[in-house]
Amino acid sequence: MRLFSRYNLSGVADVSFPGFRTSPYAAHSCAREARSGTPAAVLHPGAYRLEKLLHSLLFVSLALLLLVTGCATTDTALAENEPEPVVELEVEPIPEPEPFYCPFCGAEIPEDSVFCHKCGEKIEDFGKEKPWHVPESLDELIGEWTGETGVIINYPDYSLGTWSRMLSFAWPERDATALWDRYAEDNGLSADDMWEKRNVYRAAIYGDVQSDENGSQSGYIVRRDYYGNIYDQRMLFVSEKIIRDNINFFLVSPDGSQIKMQGIFRMFSDMNFTINGIGALYSKVEEETEPVMWGTEW
Repeated sequence: MRLFSRYNLSGVADVSFPGFRTSPYAAHSCAREARSGTPAAVLHPGAYRLEKLLHSLLFVSLALLLLVTGCATTDTALAENEPEPVVELEVEPIPEPEPFYCPFCGAEIPEDSVFCHKCGEKIEDFGKEKPWHVPESLDELIGEWTGETGVIINYPDYSLGTWSRMLSFAWPERDATALWDRYAEDNGLSADDMWEKRNVYRAAIYGDVQSDENGSQSGYIVRRDYYGNIYDQRMLFVSEKIIRDNINFFLVSPDGSQIKMQGIFRMFSDMNFTINGIGALYSKVEEETEPVMWGTEW
């Protein structure tokens, strides 16, 4: 675009833009400034509108700049103050309580039970060592019991051939071959002849079987092996009444697998026979054995 310049009479440059007409106000202003000697640039009225538009654009630009800057600052602040993301933890479901069983009998009972509704045992006593006790009945003595000294107790013992419930004491078996041979030699007998009539010679060697009016008996049983050796074993059969009279002589373990002797076992009869079993311990034999008939041999 080409500018057109001219000088007025007062020597003041008057700048105008093609296509724009000078307003009377501008001409008057130029004349006045010409008189005062101050140069003045006379612009078309459209130039003021353009200047106002530029001011508006500048204001809008500044506002947008401030808005963008503020948003960026706000985003940064929010990003800095943003809380950490919440991590959701997987919670395992609570398992159902397992059934509770009585430690004594195995019955299923409530977990907070104090006593078992089936066996009556106190749950908190499980694992505690229970004391030995005197038998409440003779049934606690049922079975075969082997002692530390080799003595065997058996209850009930029906080997006498009666229906009475007897308790028997059997002392360890011993080799009696020399005893029988000496008797045969002293009396001019052979071992075979003696064995054929063993019940007669047994009484001659050991004495008669001691019997009491209450049914108790004491004596020996004998047997002969394949090689001709003779063995004897001392036996004592006690009636049920005598067992009850000596019930305090026995102590039974908490689990019923052992019995212990205390004090003196008395016959309370004319036999005047006692057993000193203080401290003797007997264990129950699980396997059942056939009873040996009184006075018989293998």
